[in-house]
Amino acid sequence: MPFTYTARLRGHPWDLWGLSKIFDGSNADHTRIVATQPVGRPMYDPHTDAGRLRYARLGFDDFALLTTDALTFPEGSQPTFDVAKSVANEIILRINGIGRLIDPEYLTVSLYELSYVCRGGSGSSDAGRMPKNKENTWLGQHPAHQPFGALVFSHAASNTAVRFVLDAIALPATWASLYLVYDAIKDEVGGQAALEKMDWVKKSELSDFRYSANTSRQLKEGARHGGIPDAPKPLITLSNATDIIERLARAWLRSI
Repeated sequence: MPFTYTARLRGHPWDLWGLSKIFDGSNADHTRIVATQPVGRPMYDPHTDAGRLRYARLGFDDFALLTTDALTFPEGSQPTFDVAKSVANEIILRINGIGRLIDPEYLTVSLYELSYVCRGGSGSSDAGRMPKNKENTWLGQHPAHQPFGALVFSHAASNTAVRFVLDAIALPATWASLYLVYDAIKDEVGGQAALEKMDWVKKSELSDFRYSANTSRQLKEGARHGGIPDAPKPLITLSNATDIIERLARAWLRSI
């Protein structure tokens, strides 16, 4: 028996229904979306606790099931949930692109849950929809944190470059958002050569960052450019790039 994952999608009822008419299992990968046809404009009951709670959690969204050959693995293999999640998200990106091309008012769908069946049984994963949690914080744990925060907060009140960097660094980390931070700081100090002389981060790290940010074509990582470039050397990871730019930003802000 093969190892088969099923993806549970979350999205607007009408868009899920529309996708089910397009992805009916007849394509090369037998991609099928099964959704319930809505009636009229979706509503919720504001007069009941259950209705208010559902709206607070999901809005008007509903669920649909997606199956595809790409989520079916040979017997004897047992891909991790992370592997299956990556495959499912790639498929959903393609589906969302098609949906938006056909209907400009299409609301994108997302992966809500993954479940699997195999000879040994079955299981499921929430695919990352549970709220993130932690048991501590680094904020305020060093004597330098408070004066650094006060200094940057004060500069941001009058310095547009500082405000821009803070706004950009607070965005989800992507190649595009990180490059905004890099560009702003580079321009403020007088260009790339001047920035490298500051030695806030290694010159090789800045070079690796620029190369990777301009070469990556991973849309889910916020690629800066289109096309498929030659990549003669390996790219650094997005997490590595984030560390480089955050260290750069901290050093620049301390220097002002």
